[in-house]
Order: sequence, then structure tokens, then C-alpha cells
Amino acid sequence: KPAMQCAQWLKSYFHKHTTITYPPVCLSISKKGSFTEKVWKTLPEKVQFGECISYGKLAELCGNQNASRAVGAAMKTNPIMILMPCHRVIQSSGELGNYHGGTRNSVKVWLLKHEGAIE
Repeated sequence: KPAMQCAQWLKSYFHKHTTITYPPVCLSISKKGSFTEKVWKTLPEKVQFGECISYGKLAELCGNQNASRAVGAAMKTNPIMILMPCHRVIQSSGELGNYHGGTRNSVKVWLLKHEGAIE
């Protein structure tokens, strides 16, 4: 069932349905109660299709306004790109920043264009 939910979510995402429900995602690879887990739960709840948020603002939403680097570390170690929308997290200057540790920056640009967040 989770695989089917993920497949349906991907279909909705690529058809640009902006109000789609995230499938249950297993966060067991992060330590229970960790800041990374909090970031991974907060991001898809608070940042919608076509929106961006800065590392600092996401840190603030997670309860620690001084943890923008920890947010960056959580984004870098995200094992489920697209489902966990780390591509929506950008620098406070408005620059896009890196995606998946800088190894997939062109994917970040494509995803943000697909969502209409950038031109």
C-alpha cells in the first residue's frame, strides 16, 4: 500500500496538482526526536507546492532560529528527494543554494520551475 500511495503522489505531483496529500514516509533512518526528524516533518507540512523557504525560516519553524546549518545538514542527507521537498529550501539571500550536497543542482532548478516557484 505505501508504494501505491507514493506512485499516486508522484503522478499528482507531475500533473501539477498543488493540493496533494503526502504519503506516509518512513523517517526511521533519523534518530527519533532528533532535529533532523523535526525538519523532515515540518518541511512538507509548512511549505507547499510552488513555495520556497529559507534555511533560517525553516529552522525557526522547527523551534530553533539559530539552526540554519542543521537544516542544511538535514537537507543534504535527505534520502527521499522530491517526496521530501528539500528543493524548496533556499538561501536567505534568495539564491537557490545546493541540492543534495551540490550533486543535483540542475534537478533543484527543474523542480522549482516545474512548481512555478522560479522562472
